[in-house]
Amino acid sequence: MACEPTAIRKNARKNVTGDWMGEWVPRQTIADALEIMRVCFQHRFLALTKQLGRLKSFSPFPDNVYIGVSATDWLTFSAATDYL
Repeated sequence: MACEPTAIRKNARKNVTGDWMGEWVPRQTIADALEIMRVCFQHRFLALTKQLGRLKSFSPFPDNVYIGVSATDWLTFSAATDYL
């Protein structure tokens, strides 16, 4: 599945869901996913995470990647705006 976006030439929207930025996900796996998103500039990616803490280490994100963060309270929301 990771290579699928590179095979599609027409513009598409792709969703990246699940905790793909969780502490249990290897750093290289996240970096590889972001590289595929960067290379597939013809697509728009909506990437959702509940793991706010790792966002900063991968920022800035490619222009075609839109990051969404679960914010269950004001403190989390406030912290998320520093990374988005």
